[in-house]
Amino acid sequence: MSALAIEVGAASAEAFVLPAGWAMRVTDVAGCQVGDLFFVARDLPSERFSQARTRTYVQRTDLRVGDQLWSTRDRPLLTLEEDTLGTHDLLFCGCSRFVFETILGRPGKTGCLDHLAGALAPHGVPRDAIEAPLDLFMATEVQSDGSLVIRRSPSRPGDHVVLRAHCDLTVALAACADDVTECNGGHCGPLRVDLIPPGRKDDP
Repeated sequence: MSALAIEVGAASAEAFVLPAGWAMRVTDVAGCQVGDLFFVARDLPSERFSQARTRTYVQRTDLRVGDQLWSTRDRPLLTLEEDTLGTHDLLFCGCSRFVFETILGRPGKTGCLDHLAGALAPHGVPRDAIEAPLDLFMATEVQSDGSLVIRRSPSRPGDHVVLRAHCDLTVALAACADDVTECNGGHCGPLRVDLIPPGRKDDP
């Protein structure tokens, strides 16, 4: 079976099923674009990705090839198999209507948490479950005084990660909607997802 491609438009989100053993390649098409990735166990949507457990179990705030992404029930859901950038965030929640209105002074603008919730609602995932995605290609920093800073994404066109599923997953990816801060360089772009069956190694 051949790979399947999913296009995620700028400032939007798409949801899809990733079967056990399959991999997904997430590619930054144009560069400098963050992707908010959230996923749940398909047979038990209440079991979802946990930023906190992942940070604790890898003992770092960054990800490296071979690291596993853990669930709220202490089970690895995905493994990072390939990474051309090496810059991702495990500290921040996604942007949202609340963030844009109350923190950034942009009322009426929606963000990644809103878009992920809309994409996952038909799959039985409640909005409140979508708290802290894995922020792919996002550059963040903990400063010496403990404050958190978001930097401009260093991602280049074609940078990508490959993640493989340990069990059947429902996955949603949002192309970050932040065109207010330097997170995406002040503009929003698309992302591409390729779903790759077990045993296939070649590019789609």
